[in-house]
Amino acid sequence: MYSYQPLKADEVKFVLVGLHERLDACPRGNRDPVLMLDCLKERVEDIALLFETEEPAFRDPDFGLDGLNRLGVIMTFLALIEEEYLPAVAHVTPEERTLRLVFMGAVKRLGLDWIKDLVVHSSGSLAIFPKFFTVLDIPVVHVQANFLDKCLCLPGAFHEFGHSVFLKFIEFYNAMRAELVAHFVALRRAIGPVAEEQKKRLLENLDKAQAYWTDSRLAELFCDLFAQYVAGCANMISMIDLSMGTGQQACDTDVPSYPPDAARVKVCEYALTPEQAASSEVKQLLADWEQYAEVDRADSFYRDVCSEKLLRRFTNVILDLLPKIMPQTPRNVSLMPDIEAVLGPYGSLTLEEATQRAITVLMKRPDIYDSWWREARTRLA
Repeated sequence: MYSYQPLKADEVKFVLVGLHERLDACPRGNRDPVLMLDCLKERVEDIALLFETEEPAFRDPDFGLDGLNRLGVIMTFLALIEEEYLPAVAHVTPEERTLRLVFMGAVKRLGLDWIKDLVVHSSGSLAIFPKFFTVLDIPVVHVQANFLDKCLCLPGAFHEFGHSVFLKFIEFYNAMRAELVAHFVALRRAIGPVAEEQKKRLLENLDKAQAYWTDSRLAELFCDLFAQYVAGCANMISMIDLSMGTGQQACDTDVPSYPPDAARVKVCEYALTPEQAASSEVKQLLADWEQYAEVDRADSFYRDVCSEKLLRRFTNVILDLLPKIMPQTPRNVSLMPDIEAVLGPYGSLTLEEATQRAITVLMKRPDIYDSWWREARTRLA
């Protein structure tokens, strides 16, 4: 007589053996994420031990739903490794190896010393999987194919690192949440003597606007501000590209988990130094974006959700906290470099330097960008 539970248990047992063998077959050169591979193998061995301990319950139908639930926990662990980590470490391309070293260099310079290793996976979209089960030590960074050829996207890497920062330091979340609450408390108190029905409607609108700022939307806004803090003018230009390059309505409040593009661009604008804001490159591109975004034509819900006062409160509190919580993280206050300086002799380039230089060449000398960038990317540190 056959039953489902032992059938599934046999499959999982086979998957564990195969997964261990596939990890053993992964490349382990000096440019490969060896620490991550060791952690994955150790985790698979822990899961195998758990399976061995619980196997009698998996195979005995008398355990019923409890046995299935226990097996489900192991299947969830395996799915995380199979879907998120194994594709990233099994077939590493030369560009992914290069990006891993470049990103690790940036991580060290920015003071993200809790990140011990990372792996880069060209999955088609820029994102980060910041946690390995419960720790932040070995994230997976997802990038577009040929990421290094997309200089306007390069500052997005700093946004992704921001997700690790946001999870590491709860103080940033608490501060943003406190500013949010204080802002809407002040608005409720400011409601004057109006008819009861009108007051009820105004309060309902404010409640909806406050509830809009979910944890995920606060996280995204923090990451935009973190990227602006460490990448400066290049990030501002990248954010404009993010907004205009997709044709997405800038004031759209219906995008799940993300604030409107207009709010994201605005907080980065507010985080510019006066000198950066006055630079010709930033001023011109922001003027183009303002014409595109048409923020003044946004609906009332956007104005409630993303008022200038609230966005400035978010910006100010993060700019105030970053040097206190992360004093080792340098703020990028530089202007876009002069084209003559960019084209002059240079040695190795950090990701931050390469990003600003590449955008400058693309803006001012697009005729030589291809040849310049082919040489510059070989100098990335």
